[in-house]
Amino acid sequence: MNFLAHDVILPPGSAVLTRVGASLPDIWVLLPRRPLPLAIVRGLRQRADPLGVQLADGIESHMRADAVFHGHAEFQRRMAVASSHLRESVAGLRHTQLAAHVAVEMVLDRWLIDHDPGLLDRYYQSFDPASLDTACRLGSHDPESATVLRQILDRFASSAFLREYVTAKGMVARWMRSLSRTPFAENRSVDESRWVELVERWRSEFAEGSDKLIDDVRSGVEAWDKPGRSAP
Repeated sequence: MNFLAHDVILPPGSAVLTRVGASLPDIWVLLPRRPLPLAIVRGLRQRADPLGVQLADGIESHMRADAVFHGHAEFQRRMAVASSHLRESVAGLRHTQLAAHVAVEMVLDRWLIDHDPGLLDRYYQSFDPASLDTACRLGSHDPESATVLRQILDRFASSAFLREYVTAKGMVARWMRSLSRTPFAENRSVDESRWVELVERWRSEFAEGSDKLIDDVRSGVEAWDKPGRSAP
């Protein structure tokens, strides 16, 4: 799941630090020394600091939501459709599965924006300086990592790049930038209009069932600690 989807599946009235925590696992990947989310969560819960527990709740929600989402039949169906379209439309594209995975998650965030235009503003309101200071202090193994994480979060909040998702061209630009940061980046020239066409196609084809997909992930996270279910 992408940033906005992780945010909307949180319980209503979740603390600001919980909302920030739900974004951290996808931001930690940019750190030179990436922390282990489970280790951070365990440490925060052992300390029993109320603010740390709020942050841990968000991080844990992220991990559980990803597990439910990636195992959901609708996600797998969308992956198959997007991968097929990519193979048909972009000759010789390598790492089709990765490109499809990123796109499917971004298109779901776009669907959320389409159905709740105020979502972006509410999301970014959580990234206030005081909350980011606390999240970096509690969500890092050492002061050096906390400083680097704070710099990354500052850029994340100030750039507000999720607002680019409101147009197909903006989504394509962000999609390509996301892929360029992976070990599988490809140095190739691709007609932008082809990517835009695909994004608009998926936006239309994946709209149906998105509300149920979000509800199912939310329910799966809520039911995680019930008997018969194990942690990720």
